[in-house]
Amino acid sequence: MARRISPKHTCGLIVHNNEGENNCQYIASLNESHLKAMKHDMEDPSHFDRLFTSNTVLELTDDSDSGKLLGITVDLVYDPRNRDD
Repeated sequence: MARRISPKHTCGLIVHNNEGENNCQYIASLNESHLKAMKHDMEDPSHFDRLFTSNTVLELTDDSDSGKLLGITVDLVYDPRNRDD
């Protein structure tokens, strides 16, 4: 989502989606520098915390299996010549 959109515009989209009672859910893939730029663009820093910190359900990382989407490491074989079976 945010790769081709400036942090300021991404911030505007997220703020707009959280206004009112639209009950929508979305998945955003944002890197740390994008988040920092968005926080800088917001007039009220506590608004950033309300939008992101308190609403984050799962933060995916590569630190361990528990930080992965499925909770496990999945080894995919892309080349059939490298299969074990």
